[in-house]
Amino acid sequence: MELSEGPKERAKGLSSNRQKNTNEKEEQCEPVECSVLPPKTTYLVLRFAPGIDPQALQWLIRKIKTPREKGGGELLLKRQPSCDEKKGAVLHVSASAERISEAAEHLDLRLIGQNEPLSSSERRFIVLHELMQGIRALPEDHHVPGYPTARLYNGQSIVEVFHDVGLLESFYPLHNKENLRRLRKLWYCNFFQHQPIDEIRAYFGDAIAMYFSFLGFYTTALLFPMLLGLIQMWFSGPDSLLPAFFTILNSFWVILFLVLWKRHSNCLAYSWNTIKMTGLDDEPRASFRGEMGEDRVTGRILPQYPRWKSFVKMYLVSWPIALVCASIAFYIMLASFWAEQTILVWGTMQEDGTQMKPDYAVQALVMIPSIVYTALVFLMNYYYRKLATRLTEWENHRTQSQFDRHRVLKLVVFEFVNNFMALFYIAFVYQDLEMLRYQIALMLILLQFLNHFQEAIIPYFLLKHARKVKEAHLNGVIFFLSFFVIKAATRSPNQRLRAKVLVIIFSKLFGGTEKKKKDHDSDASSSEDDATKPLIPAEDRTGARLRRRQNSISLDSKSRSGFFSVLSDIPELDDETIARQTVDEGERDEYESTYDDYLELFIQFGYVILFSSVYPAAALCAVINNVLEVRADAFKLCRVTRRPIPKRVKDVGAWQRAFEAVGVISICTNCALLYLLPGLRESLAPGASELNWALAAGTLEHALIGLGLLLYLAVPSQPEWVRVALARHNFQSTRALKLG
Repeated sequence: MELSEGPKERAKGLSSNRQKNTNEKEEQCEPVECSVLPPKTTYLVLRFAPGIDPQALQWLIRKIKTPREKGGGELLLKRQPSCDEKKGAVLHVSASAERISEAAEHLDLRLIGQNEPLSSSERRFIVLHELMQGIRALPEDHHVPGYPTARLYNGQSIVEVFHDVGLLESFYPLHNKENLRRLRKLWYCNFFQHQPIDEIRAYFGDAIAMYFSFLGFYTTALLFPMLLGLIQMWFSGPDSLLPAFFTILNSFWVILFLVLWKRHSNCLAYSWNTIKMTGLDDEPRASFRGEMGEDRVTGRILPQYPRWKSFVKMYLVSWPIALVCASIAFYIMLASFWAEQTILVWGTMQEDGTQMKPDYAVQALVMIPSIVYTALVFLMNYYYRKLATRLTEWENHRTQSQFDRHRVLKLVVFEFVNNFMALFYIAFVYQDLEMLRYQIALMLILLQFLNHFQEAIIPYFLLKHARKVKEAHLNGVIFFLSFFVIKAATRSPNQRLRAKVLVIIFSKLFGGTEKKKKDHDSDASSSEDDATKPLIPAEDRTGARLRRRQNSISLDSKSRSGFFSVLSDIPELDDETIARQTVDEGERDEYESTYDDYLELFIQFGYVILFSSVYPAAALCAVINNVLEVRADAFKLCRVTRRPIPKRVKDVGAWQRAFEAVGVISICTNCALLYLLPGLRESLAPGASELNWALAAGTLEHALIGLGLLLYLAVPSQPEWVRVALARHNFQSTRALKLG
C-alpha cells in the first residue's frame, strides 16, 4: 500500500530511471555554473540577527568566501535586495560546480561505481556541510570580533558559534517550485501508487525519506493485525478462544515487524551510502566543553571530555531526575482519578446508601479535577522538555547525534507515562474493559483526526489567508473547535470516563501546539549513528539571545554606515522571484525535525498493540489514519513549512529502541488482559483457581518473550546481499589503496 519499491533493486541498479530523470531535470532547473560568477541557484539562505556588529558580519563573510586551503569555505554569496540593519542581513549562499564536486568526493556520497548526478538535497547538504564544518577557527581566532564573550577554540565551527550565540538567527534552503509541483503529483496527490521514496530523498534528504519509508512499511505491516482484528470482531464471542490465539500471533507480529524493518532500513542505508556511518563521524558540538587535546580520529586539536563522566552524570543524576518527574506525573494522574471518584460518590450517594443518577451539577463538578489535571499536564510537558534539554546539555555529549539520542529517550519515557499510564490504571486497577475500549477508540479516531487538522489544515489556512494572525488566535480557534469535540466525545454512559477525555484532548491540542514550536531534532534525524552535523536546538539559544541583546551595538549612524559598507562588496540578488520567495518562505514555520512525527506513530503503536486483546479494531483505525497521515505530512512539508535542512541518517535512531521496548511491554499487558477476561477462563480452565490461572498467564507471557527473543536473534539485521555488497566494497577499496 504505502511501501516504496524494494531497496535491493535500487541498490543493485544504483539508481532507478525515475531517479535519474528527476536528477537530470533538477540539474536543468538548478544550473551550477563556474566559480567566476555566482550561480543562479540559492542553496542556502542565511538570516542574521538585527543589530549584529558589522565587524562580526564582515569577518564571517570573509571566512565564507576565503579559499578552502586558507581555512575558508570557498562559497559564493549574494545579498537579499533592500537589506536593512534593523531587520537583519539576509545572504544567499551557493557554490561552483567544481567546489560541489570536490566536496562530494571528500564526503564519500557515492559508492564505488555510482555515477548518477547529485540530487538537490545532496547539493544543499554539501553546501551546508562546507558552511558549518569547513569554516573553522584558526589558532589566532580567539573570539568573534565585537563579542569578546563568544570565545573560540582552534578548529571550532565558526558558523555554529554564530548560531549558538544568536548572531545567526536561521538558515534554510528554498523550495524549487517546479520540482516540488512534480513531487506533489507523485506523492500526496496520488492514492494508488507506492510512495516515491527516491524522489522524496532527492528533494528533502535522507531523514525525511527514512521517516516516510518507516511510515509506509509500518502501515503495510499493520494489515496483518488488522485482518486478525476483523476476524476476532466478527467471529469472537464471550467464551471464544480467539483472543488468546490472536494475542500469540500479534506478539510474533510485533517482533517480526521490528526485525524486518531493521533489515529494510539497512537496505536503504546501503543504497544511500550511509550504512557505515557512526557517531564518531560527527564533529563536536559548538557547546561541547572539555580540555583541548588531540582527537583520536582526526588528530586535530579539539576539546576532549572523558566519556565516563557523561555516563556518571547520565545514570546517577539525569535519569533519576527523569524517573522522579515521570513518577510525579503518574501520582498526579492517580490524584485526579481519586478526586474525580470522590466527587462522583459524594454527589450521587443518597442517605439510604443507594446511588442515584448524577445531575448536571455533579457532572460539572466531576470535570474540575480533570481540568486542573489538564493544566498540570500542559505545564509538566512544557517544563519537562526544557529540563530534559538542560540535563542532556549538562551531560556534555560530544556529538549532536549523541545529544539527540539521549534527549529523545528521556522525552519518550515521560510521554509514555502521560499517554499510557491512565490506560494501565483503567485496565488493571479499575478493571473496566469497556471503559478501556472506549478510550482507545477515542484516541485513535478522534484525536488523530484533530492532529491532521491542527498540523496541516489550520497552518495552511493561516499561511494563505491570515498571515497576521498570531499564535494566540490559532489557540483560540482550536479551543473553540474542541468544545464541539468534547461534547461529542463525552457522551459515554460511563461517568468516570467523561472527565478523562477532557484531559487527553486538551493536553494533545495545546501541548502539541507548544512542542511544534519548541522541539528540535531528535530521533531519525536524531539517529544514534546520525552523520548530521551539529545544529543548536532552539531551547539552547534562549540565554544566547539574551547575550546577543546585551552585546549588540546601538543602531547609530556609524553602525549603519559600517553595516552597508560590509554588504557593498557582495553582489545583490538580481532575481526578483527568488527575492520574493525568500521573504515568503522566511515567514513560514520551520520544520524542526521528524521528532513529533515519530512521536505520533510511537503513541499510535502503543494504542494498537498494548491492548490488542480487548480492542482488536485498533489496527484498522491505525491503517486508515496512516493513509491520511502520509498525505497530511507530505502536504505539510510541501505547502506549509520551510524546506527542511537535509540530513543524512542510517536508521530511525532511538525510536527503534523505543518501539522495541513497547513491543515487549505489549506481550506482558496482553497476557495480563487475557487473565482478566472472564469468558476465556471459563472456556479454557473452568475449574482453575486464581493462582493457577495467574501462573498460566505468566507462563504464556514468559514463553512468548523467550520465543520472540529467539526470533529477534535468528533473523540477521542485514540481508545477505547487503553483507556481500559491503564485503565487495571493502575488497575494492583495499585493492585500490594497495595499487595507489
